[in-house]
Amino acid sequence: MIEFISNILQKIGDFFTAIWEFIKMLVDDIVQLVTLLKDWLSQIPELFSWLPASLLALVVLGIGVVVLYKILGREG
Repeated sequence: MIEFISNILQKIGDFFTAIWEFIKMLVDDIVQLVTLLKDWLSQIPELFSWLPASLLALVVLGIGVVVLYKILGREG
C-alpha cells in the first residue's frame, strides 16, 4: 500500500517536472524565434539597398507587418 502511494506521488512529481521542462523549453524557443526574426528583419534593408529610401522603408514595414500577422495567426 505504501509502495503504491509512493509510486503515485512519484508519477505526480514526474508530471509536474515534465510540465515545467516543457514550459521552459517553450519560452526558450520563443526567445530564440524572436531573436532570429530580429536578425532576419535587420538583414532586409541590405537585400533591398538598391531601392530609394522611401520605398525601402515601405518594404521593410510591409514585411514586418506580414511577419507580425503570421505570428498572430491572422492570415488572409
